[in-house]
Amino acid sequence: MSLCTLIDGIALAIVLYFLMAQDAQAYLDPSTGSYIIQILIGALVTVGFTFRTVWRNVKQFFCRGKRPASAEAPSPAQTEKLSD
Repeated sequence: MSLCTLIDGIALAIVLYFLMAQDAQAYLDPSTGSYIIQILIGALVTVGFTFRTVWRNVKQFFCRGKRPASAEAPSPAQTEKLSD
């Protein structure tokens, strides 16, 4: 019997052990469920915030020299119209 066959057999035994249904013998009260939901919501907000921040940095990196039209300084003619 080779070492690879032995390792494969052990791995198969471990997988089968965890796939068998077992009684949990545990109680989850409503506050535990609420806590799990809070953790999931917090994780989703964190992922969204991280994605938004990374996307903004990538966008700024590729658009360095470009300025949006609304951010440009007004021309002298526009400045005169505003002061009148």
